[in-house]
Order: sequence, then C-alpha cells, then structure tokens
Amino acid sequence: MEQSETPVTDGFEQAMEALRRAPYGVVDEALWEVEGSALREARGHLEEWERVVRRLEAGRGTQRGELKCRDGVAALVRRLPGPVAELFGESLGEVDGRYLELTVEDAAAPGGEGGWWWGRRPRTGWA
Repeated sequence: MEQSETPVTDGFEQAMEALRRAPYGVVDEALWEVEGSALREARGHLEEWERVVRRLEAGRGTQRGELKCRDGVAALVRRLPGPVAELFGESLGEVDGRYLELTVEDAAAPGGEGGWWWGRRPRTGWA
C-alpha cells in the first residue's frame, strides 16, 4: 500500500466526513454547505503546509516563500464552525509541532506581522 504524502490532512478529512455523517447531527447540513468553502480552503492550506513540512523532514529543503501557505491557514481557522475548528486545530497542531522539531529560532528572520513560523528556519538552512 502506498504511503500518503499528507497523512495528517487525510486524517482530518476522514474525521470531517465522520462528523458530517454523525447521527447526532453535530454539524447541521445547512451550516456544512455555508462553511464548506472555508473548509475546502482550510483543507487545501493544511495540505500545502503539511507538504512543506514533509519536504523539510525528508531533507529536501524548502523556500522561505513557502511559509505563506501557513499564513492562509491562520486566517481561515476563525471561519470554521466550533467542532470543525477543534478537529482542524488538532491536525494543524500536529503539523506545526513537526515544523517546530525541524526548525530553530532565527534571529535574522524578517520581523513584522508574520506568524511565529516566519521567525524560524530549518536546522539545515533554506534551500
């Protein structure tokens, strides 16, 4: 069986499908449709962020500009409904945790309004 490039994102998607189909109706179908676009967008950003982290993990390096996908994740979390945001936060935390393990603080990182992820660099340097 082929290993997924984005197992955390895949797990989030499976959890979301289970939540949507739950007989106790945690997420109302109408809400699901309204929030569906935000959910798809958040899933896309999470997948992209996980791919960046997987490249770092594999020692293939990354470009500093690829951190922008994490900016997109941060902006979308606030648009997700409660139970969805909670599941998403758990998945994001897993990917962020791995990023923290693979990087170190970078005093030379550009300041500004960027998130904490901009103030770090891979232990092996930028590609």
